[in-house]
Amino acid sequence: MADLIPRRCVCTEMITLAQALGRVTAEDVFSPLDVPARDSSDLDGYALRAFDVPELGGYLVVVEPDSRDVPLQARQAARTFSGAPLPAGADSVVPLQRCRVYGPRIWCPPLRLGEHVRKRGQVLERGQPVVSADKCLDALDIDLLAAAGIPRVKVYRLSTA
Repeated sequence: MADLIPRRCVCTEMITLAQALGRVTAEDVFSPLDVPARDSSDLDGYALRAFDVPELGGYLVVVEPDSRDVPLQARQAARTFSGAPLPAGADSVVPLQRCRVYGPRIWCPPLRLGEHVRKRGQVLERGQPVVSADKCLDALDIDLLAAAGIPRVKVYRLSTA
């Protein structure tokens, strides 16, 4: 009797993200990496160690971030930009507009530890679901897939009938 029930073939295909808007996922998709991959700045400003800023604000020496990941030293700050990884040792960012520049030094107002920092994995953690199966993909889903480094997604094939 079960053989008399017609069965539909559910076909899938892999497509690029550029083709994915409005398509329905055929499987769960998990992030292969942390997004962001490192602690990063939320805005343009100076990356520094919050511990180095006195309670009422104070002066710090501006240095170039070290490409070899040498940590910032005591009372140092490094110029940073929105979305850029923090220099080694930095744990906070003070907005550019809140600082006063005096040659090679800045005056920095008081701030809280971790202020204006986007922590590693804050958007997505490795292994976390990005989208679930049977999800109609919207622009935000596609942005998250791209941020996770996923270039293609398995979707149900469009019906031709």
